[in-house]
Amino acid sequence: MQQIQQILTTQSGELLQALGQHLEISLLALLIAAVIGIPLAIILTAHQKLAEAMLQVTSVLQTIPSLALLGLLIPLVGIGTVPAVITLVLYALMPIFQNTYAGLSGIDPALKEAEIA
Repeated sequence: MQQIQQILTTQSGELLQALGQHLEISLLALLIAAVIGIPLAIILTAHQKLAEAMLQVTSVLQTIPSLALLGLLIPLVGIGTVPAVITLVLYALMPIFQNTYAGLSGIDPALKEAEIA
């Protein structure tokens, strides 16, 4: 326990910097996934077959282990922030798209008709 306390006191600046970088990467990936997933779900509510295909693609992406995906991306984009952001975007895309699509698909048709009128 003393070793942990010593590390926290001697390297607190570096730990805070690493935490800031982690939050920055995570929030950037979340923002990119939302910018892709929400409009895509809105567009595909009118095209059920395409939406189901997209749900299948995002579900398959979700099953790929993160280390394997990073291993595939490193030769393509190198080591660093870029493969981490791409991986996080791919993992965040499925829940954002799926939940947005489910929410929009679950709207009562009568309410949609009332909106038009």
